[in-house]
Amino acid sequence: MDDGRNRRALLLALGASAPDFAAAAQDYGVAEILTVDRSLAGKATQVRWELRERSKPVMLIVTITDLEEERRVLLLPRVQTQGSFSFDFQFTHGGRHWVTALAEVEGE
Repeated sequence: MDDGRNRRALLLALGASAPDFAAAAQDYGVAEILTVDRSLAGKATQVRWELRERSKPVMLIVTITDLEEERRVLLLPRVQTQGSFSFDFQFTHGGRHWVTALAEVEGE
């Protein structure tokens, strides 16, 4: 749906099995970072997404997929933010997960 505003979409994805991990993407001159703290089964793990240009409004979609069970275990659709977002997630086991953040950034 086009509402007449210029928007850019950025996608970051991480494979989560390492102790701490982060990914960064730079597209169209906009940089973003996705970080997941050390994940321990049964304990809350912080997931953080940040846009370097924090003054820009963003619509964010976050997903976490369990790669062993081949199913999505979290979907946060259309989170409105002003450049950063974080939450705690409890992984149920120490297996591999795929964390993605898709950001729709309102252009100038």
